[in-house]
Amino acid sequence: MIAAALITAILIAVMILRARPVAQNEQVRILAEHVVDKVSTHDADGTFRYVSAVFAGLLGEYPGMLVGKHPRDFAHPDDVQVLAGLFRRAMQFSGTSVTAIWRCGRHSGEYAWLETTARTTANDLKKVGAIVCASRDITERKQIEDALRDSENRFRTTLETVRLVAVGLDTNGRVTFANESLCALTGWTRSELVGDNWFDRCIPANDPLRATFFEHIASGEIPRKYEQEIMCRDGTRRRIDWDTTVLRSPTGAVLGTASLGADVTNLREEEAALKRARDEAEAANRAKSEFLSRMSHELRTPLNSVIGFANVLRKNKSGRLSSDDLTFLDRIRANGQHLLTLVNNVLDIAKVESGRLTVTTGLVAVGQLLHDVAGQLEGQPRGAGVQLHVEAPADMVPIETDGVLLRQVVINLAANALRFTHEGKVVIAADADERTGVPLRIHVRDTGIGIPRDRQEAIFEAFEQADTDTHRTYGGTGLGLSISKAICDALGYQLSVESEVGKGSTFTVCFATVSDSDRSVPKSDSETSARDQARKLETQKR
Repeated sequence: MIAAALITAILIAVMILRARPVAQNEQVRILAEHVVDKVSTHDADGTFRYVSAVFAGLLGEYPGMLVGKHPRDFAHPDDVQVLAGLFRRAMQFSGTSVTAIWRCGRHSGEYAWLETTARTTANDLKKVGAIVCASRDITERKQIEDALRDSENRFRTTLETVRLVAVGLDTNGRVTFANESLCALTGWTRSELVGDNWFDRCIPANDPLRATFFEHIASGEIPRKYEQEIMCRDGTRRRIDWDTTVLRSPTGAVLGTASLGADVTNLREEEAALKRARDEAEAANRAKSEFLSRMSHELRTPLNSVIGFANVLRKNKSGRLSSDDLTFLDRIRANGQHLLTLVNNVLDIAKVESGRLTVTTGLVAVGQLLHDVAGQLEGQPRGAGVQLHVEAPADMVPIETDGVLLRQVVINLAANALRFTHEGKVVIAADADERTGVPLRIHVRDTGIGIPRDRQEAIFEAFEQADTDTHRTYGGTGLGLSISKAICDALGYQLSVESEVGKGSTFTVCFATVSDSDRSVPKSDSETSARDQARKLETQKR
């Protein structure tokens, strides 16, 4: 464009020289006014000999008033030498176009960026000046270039200061940019990386992303997020989590890629170590559960014998046992029963932890089950005057569940309630749907010591009790609630507690997770077949 403007400027000079004096000014004016670029001619030292109206308008003066003046009078102080060099080179390289970019003062007081191309004139044109110039206002272009340069500098500064590693590649896999973090991580200098093939220097030969890059870079179908090992100068490898962007030209052509990455080597090693530790802990836990299960079976057999023979001797059929002997037998039986309960609890918790808790479903009448539990607990020691009641709607329909496991839950809850209640009562109750008679919940309410709010979740953990004094005062192993919670989870029920210290507790088994169709009485004989009632479900507590 500047070259075309320079040709136009030379043509104007020719017209100035060849036109008749009368028509000369008019012809030059018409041509100059139709030229967008700013045309001027100069003496060898740069003094104006002719200035087009467009150029004069920029400077805020009439064209004739500029003749005899010098462009440096309008130039930015920092660009005076640039103009001097332009005219000097134009005279030095006669017949060759030379270009300079400089700032010219507008009539408004601001500066415009001009790109000026100058060329010396032939001998027969020197009457109009030794040098012909064509200038174009590139202020807007310079602003865009400066903005782009500032943006690029800020971007590069950001890449250099962030802890993320950054690398740019062209379509051949050569490095176009590498930030300081990448150099520090790999041990390679920037000069060693830039221009070198990234895959040959830093990527293992068996990395599948190497082939993916070269196969799909032309289409730009490069994975955006991926993890990749890179090789360092010292032979070590680091694992990088990359986020890659495909770079394109304004026409859409793929230019390469820009990638930001985080070094996740230590994180992945920690995750692997945690997984190994977890696997080892789970294996140890399974071994512990297996050991407890075996030992519980081994202990239960002799304990049953001890209790059984104590009962036989307690009958005193021979009549030879004294009252003291009978008292000792009572203690043997009571302690044996206590140990058997403890062994059974340990066996149950071992089954839960090893995932071998077996659920066998069948139709269970919840109301009858509650009355049976109350009868079973009648002989259990309790506070003076503490009453045990059952409240259950008479029209409840049976539900399909494991009656043995559900009974164990209710026994555990009710036995705990009796143990921790000094006065008042313990109530075993059931709620049912008023329309269908389907049981919804079982409650065990007491007027006992209560549980602090901050311990109401912990009591469901194995070997946990409400506080450290509970065991010393009331005994117990802290396994009953943990086993009950695990059984409810296996049955698909929810076990929760509401309690206030000094006022009592309410434990609730909610059947909400079981549909009405599963809890209601089947309507046909086929639905109550032995096969359905004997179905076994293997459930693992997680």
